[in-house]
Amino acid sequence: MTISGGGRRIALNHHFRCHVINFKQQLQEQLERATKKARDDGYQAGYAAAIRDLQELSTRAVASESTIAEPISKRRSVPVDYKPSPPRGNNAKLISDALRSIAPRSAGPTEIISLVKRESGDELPYSSTRHALDQLVSRGEAEQEGEQKLWRFRSPSPNIVGLKR
Repeated sequence: MTISGGGRRIALNHHFRCHVINFKQQLQEQLERATKKARDDGYQAGYAAAIRDLQELSTRAVASESTIAEPISKRRSVPVDYKPSPPRGNNAKLISDALRSIAPRSAGPTEIISLVKRESGDELPYSSTRHALDQLVSRGEAEQEGEQKLWRFRSPSPNIVGLKR
């Protein structure tokens, strides 16, 4: 290995090269140790500060709990006008009852909606009414009059055994 500088070249012997390499390794190890120590010290200082903050918050919380009259509810309050959803199949039953009440006459969806409103007080959307009418037709409890949008109650035939009403 040679070093050139100032117009002179100096040859380095093997022994000197080993010292340079060792010195470089020692510097790297010292730098790594110093970096690790700084990280550890920073971590410990941060951890200690966090623990102090938690202890301070917990003492404040205990002090404030003793002054609270009512516990704070995490549940949302229920609105005054809240009405739970009706059970499954309720629309078809309401419509079946409405058609039964005007039998043998037939009615369209709008009239059926007003009948249900008058009899039970429930307001049914048009789409729900049509869906329930389709269910009643498939079960044989109602029938559609031809191509018209009119439905009537269909009384079950007496020879069918086990038919629920």
